[in-house]
Amino acid sequence: MLWFEKLFNHNNNNNTPIFRDGENDDIYYFDGRFAGGDGVEGFKLLESLGNWQPQWGINDGIATSSAILDDDPQAFPVADDAYYSFTINVADGTY
Repeated sequence: MLWFEKLFNHNNNNNTPIFRDGENDDIYYFDGRFAGGDGVEGFKLLESLGNWQPQWGINDGIATSSAILDDDPQAFPVADDAYYSFTINVADGTY
């Protein structure tokens, strides 16, 4: 399971879960409202509820984790406050 981390939230353990595909364990989905726009860094995903590491974000436009990079990835950007569908494949780095 992966969990959303709003970057202002500082992992207070009230993170929203995203849902794993029933046929492919590497694919996760979420449909919902995202905060975005000017001054909003975006969001990251956490592998373990209550822990900041490992975390998922992007590096050079590819989804990756801090465990792979050996550093923190950048946040997934969100252009505007709106409802979006988010899908990530953790095996191939697409989102």
